[in-house]
Amino acid sequence: MKKQSLTILLAVIGIFTKAQVGISTTSPRATLDITAKNATGTTSNVDGLLVPRVDRQRAFSMTSIPTSTLIYVNNLNGTQGGIAANVDALGYYYFDGSLWVKLNVGSPVNMYNSNGTLNSTRTVNQAGFSLAFNNANLINAFSVDGSTFSVDAINKRIGIGTTTPSNKLVVTGKNGQPSDSGSTRSAHHIGITLDLTFITKH
Repeated sequence: MKKQSLTILLAVIGIFTKAQVGISTTSPRATLDITAKNATGTTSNVDGLLVPRVDRQRAFSMTSIPTSTLIYVNNLNGTQGGIAANVDALGYYYFDGSLWVKLNVGSPVNMYNSNGTLNSTRTVNQAGFSLAFNNANLINAFSVDGSTFSVDAINKRIGIGTTTPSNKLVVTGKNGQPSDSGSTRSAHHIGITLDLTFITKH
């Protein structure tokens, strides 16, 4: 018992004098240095670091969280809101001072590889640079709210109210407003001829 107490006392003295803690090492090289007991070999013993595992409700309920706190969310029980607004999947999260932020491992989730939902208004400041969409070889290559606005990149056409415009610009309406002139009024569309003359109904 005396030997154990002496060992603990010496360890504590070492911590205060060096301000560094080593786990499985007597020569820590940082504030906290954790060395694997079995860095190589075929042993089946587990080496690693287990961070606190909590559900989303617990992450949502925490207060006075120091910035850089790390947790692992292992269950999506509870509210996705407040400081847990970003907690939408199991995984590691760190606190940035305002919200829990997903710690992405591997390919980050972005508009190029995943769908998503905005949680507030966003503005793109082009800062004098152009924004171009290239190699969009699709009939409905770019659209807003389905058929509200559609770009046919293959045939170089624009549809408003339709995703299959039959002319350079086709606007499809309801109750004949707007409609074009001639025998195709029932189609309810405005076309632009190749010489860019508008055909409209007044």
